[in-house]
Amino acid sequence: MRPKKKINQTDIARALGISNVSVSNALAGRKGVSTDLILKVRRTAAEMGYEMGKDEADGPPDRLLVVTPARWSADRAERFTKTVQEQGFQPEYYTLDEALSGACAQAERCPGILIPEPFPSEELLALWEKAGGPAVGAGFFDRRVPMDYVTDDGFHGAQAVVQYLRGKGYERILYVKPDADGSASWAEAAMREDRLLGYRSERYLETLHRGQIAEQAQPFDTEEEHVLTLRELRRCIRARAAEGKEPDGAGQDSAEQDSVKQDGEKPLRTAFFCGDMKTAYALLDMLTRKQIRVPEDAAVVGYRAGAEPCPQGRGPVTAYENDEKRLLEQCCAVLRNRRSRRETAEGVHLVSGEITEGGTA
Repeated sequence: MRPKKKINQTDIARALGISNVSVSNALAGRKGVSTDLILKVRRTAAEMGYEMGKDEADGPPDRLLVVTPARWSADRAERFTKTVQEQGFQPEYYTLDEALSGACAQAERCPGILIPEPFPSEELLALWEKAGGPAVGAGFFDRRVPMDYVTDDGFHGAQAVVQYLRGKGYERILYVKPDADGSASWAEAAMREDRLLGYRSERYLETLHRGQIAEQAQPFDTEEEHVLTLRELRRCIRARAAEGKEPDGAGQDSAEQDSVKQDGEKPLRTAFFCGDMKTAYALLDMLTRKQIRVPEDAAVVGYRAGAEPCPQGRGPVTAYENDEKRLLEQCCAVLRNRRSRRETAEGVHLVSGEITEGGTA
């Protein structure tokens, strides 16, 4: 049996249709080589089994400081590590306290900092100032801190959810906001507001398409657009039960119907769009207790901003969710551009997500 051929730079160049010099420069991360070419060559080299030499392995892009919350799951760290390494960086993980206290002694000299969770603005600003170099927030944004951010497109994502539910035949859509418990950071609250604005925008456009004049189709009319918190929805159900308004037919709850019928007979099919996954699962529990079948009687769609696991023993919920891998790839590209071109931060970079179907719509 012939020994397996060792892959060399000529093989990589032939596979990509470029010169050996371009491959060599890209593998070494030399100046003048575009970010896209570096990524393309390194990815192809890894796929073909090319063994990088010391100069290539140590060449830029290199170290990447990842500042995490105190609680950081091993599964998520493993996913982060794999994706970041594929982009040519070597991640080093530290908690926020370690980064701010100087426990990671070389933080100031790190080529880039990746922050995968929102922190309070004051702490985020302190971390950014201490870094003294390029930093990017992954999966959130905070306009109070002038660094780069790569996040999911909450506004257009919410519009996509409304369009999806309309395509499924749901005539009545209610937006269920997360209950205001004071635990959300400013960044989290801003992202939730983006989703609500996207929902309102799409409902407003729908109203205009139905032929109503703009003066009769105000996009922020809460009573018309049906925006409730989970707590308010729960109170609505209790109030209607106290009034003795029973549902029409098995599995149909009066709160879900909300006295809205077509031609006075047929109940409208209702869908609940939840602003986050915690609210979606809580709503599912509430509907189950009220014997409302999901998705037969009502749909529930969540919004997954991060890689949140399903609660133990529960199936997946239909949700709009970001592509964590694409988001991290974009973060690495932004950091590399900042480093090579010494550009200032540009603000928020949006990455589109997609709707993944579970058993709720």
